[in-house]
Amino acid sequence: MIPIPEGWRQGRRRSFSSASGSVLLLPILLELFAPPLLRTLVLRPRELQLQLPYLERSIAATRRAFGLDRILDIHRMPPKALKRADVEAGAETLANLRLWDDKPLLATNGQLQQLRVYYRFSEPMVDRYRLREDAGGGRQQVFIAARELEQSALPEANQSWLNRHLVFTHGQGFTVSPVNAFGPDRLPWYFVSDLGSVETRRGNAALGIDDASVRRVFPLGNQSLYFGSRPSPYALAPSAIEEFDYPEGSDNVYSHYRGRAGIRLDTPLARLAAALYLRELKLLVRGSLTDDTQLLLRREVRERLTALAPFLRFESDPYLVNVRLRDDAVFSSRQHQFWLVDGFTSSPSYPYSSPLPGEPEISYFRNPVKAVVDAYNGALRIYVSDQSDPILATWRRVFPDLFAPLEAMPAPLREHIRYPQRQFRVVVEQLKRFHVTDPRIFYSGDAIWELPTETYGGEQIAVEPYYVNMRLSGEPGPEFLLLQPLTPLNRPNLVAWLAARNDDDVYGELVNYLYPTESNVYGPQQGAGDLQAVQPLGSRRLGGHPGESAAGSAGGGHALRGTHLSQGQCRWPAYPDPCGRQ
Repeated sequence: MIPIPEGWRQGRRRSFSSASGSVLLLPILLELFAPPLLRTLVLRPRELQLQLPYLERSIAATRRAFGLDRILDIHRMPPKALKRADVEAGAETLANLRLWDDKPLLATNGQLQQLRVYYRFSEPMVDRYRLREDAGGGRQQVFIAARELEQSALPEANQSWLNRHLVFTHGQGFTVSPVNAFGPDRLPWYFVSDLGSVETRRGNAALGIDDASVRRVFPLGNQSLYFGSRPSPYALAPSAIEEFDYPEGSDNVYSHYRGRAGIRLDTPLARLAAALYLRELKLLVRGSLTDDTQLLLRREVRERLTALAPFLRFESDPYLVNVRLRDDAVFSSRQHQFWLVDGFTSSPSYPYSSPLPGEPEISYFRNPVKAVVDAYNGALRIYVSDQSDPILATWRRVFPDLFAPLEAMPAPLREHIRYPQRQFRVVVEQLKRFHVTDPRIFYSGDAIWELPTETYGGEQIAVEPYYVNMRLSGEPGPEFLLLQPLTPLNRPNLVAWLAARNDDDVYGELVNYLYPTESNVYGPQQGAGDLQAVQPLGSRRLGGHPGESAAGSAGGGHALRGTHLSQGQCRWPAYPDPCGRQ
């Protein structure tokens, strides 16, 4: 046995403890100091060079995921001065300028056409109908708004179960107004208005539209709206109690539902199942129910479609269409009111795609389907408008009978499909950054676009996309377009003008008119400034006196400037600004 000095053993233990502490401390020190040193000494001097391949992949993937790669870019150099020939070439566009904005029209509809406190108008939707015979296809741009029922607006004393589910079961009718005309009293001109014996369908001589054309294009028939855009409780119809149909002067007209939308409650077992599902004991007693009574469920059209196809996103506002159809397996020729709804697919997992700002769960977005819902019978059909969408292709293999090709949609309905604003806003949001395909310019961040602003109701808001009838440069006639002007970041001049085409033969095409950034093409805000500069004339036209501001001019109200509309033929943008008195 060899003796070991006690001091030597203690020194070895201290050395081991010190080494162990150093080993444990080293990862912490590396974690704290290595990344910033690596960024400072290695990455930052070569950041663009190192990120270049990743930026290229991200730009390409984002453009594919959101459909930016399908946009046709057209570069334009506007003339230095507006010529008479430019105005004459744009005569068809100028003839279709919108004089009405949807928000004031909604308020006016409520005052003039609501008729009862429990009616509510859906937001007026812009559409086009063939009301004339001319080179542009005779399409007149209109606002159409459905008169729906709001059960919660019934007086509190009348909020009974019987009234909510058996009597006040449906809305009634709709209004149609041209966007570019007004009546002699400066109120909206109505192609279709009122109900019952005072129901009116009339043309407009100034627009070249006669009464017969309006009656031909807008068949009314049964205008009862059992399915609509507003949330509605379940309905029990027909029953032993008559349903409120529409007002006739100071009296009411009543009717019975004769459709085929619901579940028959003709047996005790059916009523028991309905009572359990709805948790409503009143259904256990026959009461006012008859053998013909049906249970109408999911009467808000987006809820109805989501129940059928929960893998699709029905996020856009439904819009009402009034057309004549032939009988087929789904729709009846006796019914003329239908809701059109756009359906979308999305994914958070598209490789390298940059998520949508504000919605990080969306890295891919498409509008591959158009749905049609019968407003009376609730019958529906989903049509495929984009065959290339891989997400929808998968679901079509799972549910082959759920979808039909767009060509199978009845032609009168197909004339009213349109590029949805929801899809358009998504495209515009990504286009603001990803119009740039050069990763070096993208990295510098000096080519970002933004939405221009406008003054609406005294507040500065972003210019929203809007539908117009106008002729694109190089095209034979006017067409229905969805437009969005764009400006450089923090600069007011116009840099781009994106148009989505809606007509059947060119549906879905996106055209982006690009203006040189160094040219001083006025944007919407600058156009609004020019209008403000001639405010004395505007005050006189609105009923005020020279020198008064719009807000302070006389006439029993205040001037309201509507949505600023960028229109033109892509060579020289024009900025008509609807004005009125509120």
